[in-house]
Amino acid sequence: MDLKLFVGFLFIFSINTFSKVYTFPDDFEFGVSNAAVQVEDKTDDIWLDWVKKGKVRAYQEELKPDQRLEFWTKPEIEIELAKKLGVKIFRLSIDWQRLVPKKPKNWTGGIQERQALERYFEICKMIQDAGMKVMLSLYHHSETKWSLEMGGWGNPQLINYFGSFANAVFDKLDPVVDYWITFNEPNVYLMFTQIVGNWPPGNQNPMALLDLPFYKGIYFKGLDHMAAAHNNFYRYAKKKNKDAKVSIAHNTANYVNGGFMGDWVASWSWENFNYYFPDLVKDHLDFMGFNYYGSEYVSLYGLHFSDKTEYNDAGRAIDPNGLYFMLKQFYMRYKLPIMITENGTADEDDQIRPLYLVEHLKAISQAIIDGVPVLGYVQWSLTDNFEWSDGYCPKFGLVSVDRKSNFKREPRFSYKLYNKIISQRKIDKFLSDITFQRYQAATKRLRKMCRAENAKDALDKPRMIPLRFVDWRFKP
Repeated sequence: MDLKLFVGFLFIFSINTFSKVYTFPDDFEFGVSNAAVQVEDKTDDIWLDWVKKGKVRAYQEELKPDQRLEFWTKPEIEIELAKKLGVKIFRLSIDWQRLVPKKPKNWTGGIQERQALERYFEICKMIQDAGMKVMLSLYHHSETKWSLEMGGWGNPQLINYFGSFANAVFDKLDPVVDYWITFNEPNVYLMFTQIVGNWPPGNQNPMALLDLPFYKGIYFKGLDHMAAAHNNFYRYAKKKNKDAKVSIAHNTANYVNGGFMGDWVASWSWENFNYYFPDLVKDHLDFMGFNYYGSEYVSLYGLHFSDKTEYNDAGRAIDPNGLYFMLKQFYMRYKLPIMITENGTADEDDQIRPLYLVEHLKAISQAIIDGVPVLGYVQWSLTDNFEWSDGYCPKFGLVSVDRKSNFKREPRFSYKLYNKIISQRKIDKFLSDITFQRYQAATKRLRKMCRAENAKDALDKPRMIPLRFVDWRFKP
């Protein structure tokens, strides 16, 4: 093939790739999300205790950090923002600590704070009255203080304690909940609480990742216990309401070779981080709840920054092609319809998020065309919030929050872009072009990075780095 013909081929390929119109079925549901620990005020939980121990970065620098986002006392603000956005799903979660603040005398204790449960009913009803469906998570990294003292999910007793709590919540809230999520990212929770040690209780135990015939580490034991609790809840919910829709919100990543022994580490990660927990609950799911943020470049020395792609403010590698690949892989393995229960990016200046949103939705649209039944897409998150041990540095919100101005909300460009995509149910050449041009212009400026140069440590204040001019767009 001569050079002119080759260049012509590339030009035609690029025109076809980036001018294609990506559409979404009429029954495809768009949504937004938050979590109790990250947005509720008037709470006293393990995360506030963790803050007092000085374990959370980028926290004291914020005004009124303990107040979080006032979603408990003023949920109507967030609900109205979601309604104006045009989404059909509002995902939120329950705070187990708020409902069961003291260890029950036995595992049949149920709910201790009935008034708080009534408040959750009110909030869910407000969401439904605003024309949206409620997706409720029972456990979004919201462990109780007393269960943590019991050894957390390494203790099999938590199966029944959680079951008593979860069943009581179902009995009360089933009329105002459309989708039930038992556990959010149990693999991530156990990794950070028991191995990395930057989440409470801060255990750093490399033995936790062992799974041998004569010894099973707490990572695997914890997942086994969470899976048993999920399966029990599924059976209970179906017995009470056969039409109840129950799933998990499972964290996934496209693990790829990032250095020394990277192929082995990536393969191990796929099996034990991507597949282990879904394999335990696959027969007790109405759909596969699927959280995806990007790729992870791994080696025997852990994560590191790669020059092959761009990273968001939280240090996550951006890879919409990985999302398409993983949707195909998960559907081939589990044969379940998939709901994207989380996808989003940390980007305070909104330089990356518009293009990130467009390209990941393109990947989903193409997966649907290619036979993967994707039910919907839930964006993480509606507003900036408390981001676990990273504190307030990473900004994931479609809407910014000015804590110095009485928590004033300001929709970002990406909020308006998402609204446009939802209303027209497609991504055409105009939206593709404007978001890519916006990203190209941003590469001339510096941006914020909340992760240290080692790709692991959080920072109290972001460092300034240039955006890379890397074309990470979706290429079917």
